[in-house]
Amino acid sequence: MNNISQIIQDYFTQNPWYSWGLELIFSGIFLSLFFLAIRRNQRAFLRFIFVVLGSLLFLVNSITPLPLFGWVLLQIEAMWILLVVVVLSYDVIRYLGDNPWETTNRAEDLNRDAQLIKTITNAVEILRNKKTGALITFERESSLEDIIADSIVLDSEVTIELLQAIFNTKAPTHDGAIIIKNGRIACAGAFYNFADGVVDKTLGSRHRAALGLAQVRDSVTIVVSEETGQVSLAYDGILDRNLNKDSLGITLSNLLGTTQ
Repeated sequence: MNNISQIIQDYFTQNPWYSWGLELIFSGIFLSLFFLAIRRNQRAFLRFIFVVLGSLLFLVNSITPLPLFGWVLLQIEAMWILLVVVVLSYDVIRYLGDNPWETTNRAEDLNRDAQLIKTITNAVEILRNKKTGALITFERESSLEDIIADSIVLDSEVTIELLQAIFNTKAPTHDGAIIIKNGRIACAGAFYNFADGVVDKTLGSRHRAALGLAQVRDSVTIVVSEETGQVSLAYDGILDRNLNKDSLGITLSNLLGTTQ
């Protein structure tokens, strides 16, 4: 214990204040972003933190030697480029698609996604007019596989008729959510934990569930209120309310990256 205390004391006394001060700042930033990414299950953000902060540390260390991080950087300096390539290779392959050597047709992708949003907005308009409650979630960066696995697993084309059937008040899947992954319905009857810290007493269970998912996962969820027919969107920890058909379509396109 005395040896550890002596090492810590030497660290602060033998190095200039700005060196260990910078290390503390970098440590605080990294830990804050790390736990935020873990909470939201954003693996791509974790890889981004690794590459950007690592590169910044190399730059700062070249200007002002860092006592602790400098030693770590010295050990990995020769293989840093290889580490960056390995870390980012997953995102590059995912971007190119299942076959990384085949480029995707962006125009076709945009047309398919635009058709999907059109189908969804038309179905939501029907559900709104009938005051049929619904929860429709789009997977984004965060994986929702754990929730999908605990629900009624599907692999179905998104159609207005199927959405009406799933959310029919007499259907067993009526109270749950559907999750859309890769342009298809991955599951029905999904349930989410309610949002933390919600004080708005006007929010029903569907709104609180959608907001709860948006607080911890990178996702977009459409909420159709059973009481009022009001349409809302939950994303990035917020709830965007009172959307009409046009504003819903535009917001979905922006959030899902289907606009050029």
